[in-house]
Amino acid sequence: MTSNPTSTSSPVKSIDAPARARVVIAEDDQAMRHMLANAFRRDDYDVIEAKNGAELLHLVGALLIEQRNGVSVDLVVSDLRMPFVSGLDVLAHVRRASQTMPFILITAFGDELTHAEAERLGASVVFDKPFDVNALRARARDLLGV
Repeated sequence: MTSNPTSTSSPVKSIDAPARARVVIAEDDQAMRHMLANAFRRDDYDVIEAKNGAELLHLVGALLIEQRNGVSVDLVVSDLRMPFVSGLDVLAHVRRASQTMPFILITAFGDELTHAEAERLGASVVFDKPFDVNALRARARDLLGV
């Protein structure tokens, strides 16, 4: 993807400008989380970071409650294995709440059983580490329809 040097973020937005998609990035490895968050911010997404599964569960729950006020979660990108609550557990909670937002899982432990469970729970896609960040970003764009 090439960047457009003339497009910079401006504090003044047009009234007709669509809201930026909100992406939640959950990853317990700080360097990986920051790298992913920065990549999505460069693509002009509104990014919220979670450092573990419990924080992700809290954030997603709070944001789902806020949907009544027009606040939404458009995409979750989550590590599968994190302290406290796994990405799969959060995905299961999200789906039990009848939420259909795209949910991308990333994992260093991508065996067949893990992929099958992720698919059963409704994951949009699972990326095995190491993965191509540009492929992840492209899949996110596809899922968000941008």
